[in-house]
Amino acid sequence: QQQQQQHAAQLESCDSQSQEKTPRSLRAYDTADNPRVLALHSFSKILGPGLRVGFVEADPSLLGKLRLCGQVQSGGGLAPFASAIVLQLFRLGRYRPIVERVRLEYTARCALLCDSLRRHFAGVCALHFVRPTGGFFLWLELPAAIDCTLLLEHARAHHGVTFLPGAMCAVDDHHHHKSCMRLCFAWLPRELVDQAVRRLAAAVASFLAGKSVAAQHVP
Repeated sequence: QQQQQQHAAQLESCDSQSQEKTPRSLRAYDTADNPRVLALHSFSKILGPGLRVGFVEADPSLLGKLRLCGQVQSGGGLAPFASAIVLQLFRLGRYRPIVERVRLEYTARCALLCDSLRRHFAGVCALHFVRPTGGFFLWLELPAAIDCTLLLEHARAHHGVTFLPGAMCAVDDHHHHKSCMRLCFAWLPRELVDQAVRRLAAAVASFLAGKSVAAQHVP
């Protein structure tokens, strides 16, 4: 049990780029008298995209119910070979160096993305974002007049760049976050991040220019 607690402590900090301010897991907000939180995690986000192994963090009473599942009982659907590899990484002490290496790389890419946004969008339009301290994504807010769903079509067709429109992240109303987008800094290598932002800024500029011309022709 002590070994499991040590592994859990390592896993809880793996998504953070800052060692000083590690975000708390959702599990930390659960209550022992009425446990309801199942925190699902994936090693494919930490060790490698092709590693289809994950883990569940929850109160023991909830985990006990999961153990009764047929897939768990039979062992046929939980990738035992890949799970054994991950377990050995922990036992041999090789998990933490991998996390630290990835943390440093994502931190550098995130900083590069933020710097590129400030540089290339200067003179294009106002924008707002908060530099992430973990994860893979940056949330970018553009002026309210820009519909990022329409902007995406324009950006793909004419500038060869893509992003996730904010409306796709809305829970119920797709009008929410319509002028926002989610940008991933984990996918592209450093040498392509600045190029992607330059294309995105050009796409926004030409999109706004097109809207301005269309407005001039409205009777």
